[in-house]
Amino acid sequence: MKKQENKRRNRVEAFDKQFFLVLIPLILLMILFLFFPYWFTTRSWFGVDFSKTGQIGDTIGGILGPFIAIAAAILTFLAFWVQFKANEQQKKDLQIERFENKFYNLMEIHRNNVHEVIIGETTKGRRAFISML
Repeated sequence: MKKQENKRRNRVEAFDKQFFLVLIPLILLMILFLFFPYWFTTRSWFGVDFSKTGQIGDTIGGILGPFIAIAAAILTFLAFWVQFKANEQQKKDLQIERFENKFYNLMEIHRNNVHEVIIGETTKGRRAFISML
């Protein structure tokens, strides 16, 4: 039992490490997106001055729209990925639980069979196997 619990813990820890290896760079990228409006509207990039292209809201919306859409797509993918991993883990746990349940049911049937063995009038249960030997 302890080996199974350790395996489950190791899988969960590995899953957490993988998740955070993807999540941390994504969070840093989103924080970087917060500074894009300031950078694009206060400086001239490649000879193009975005502060003179019209209303500032149109500029920010036009510049940040694709970045926000990409971040939303990545977050959606991460949500599906986490759900997929959780479903895989649940399948494995259910397989183990079914096996254990079947095993213990078979053990109970075996105990009942051993208990019902009778040789003569006095020898019953486990003791019957000793007399058979």
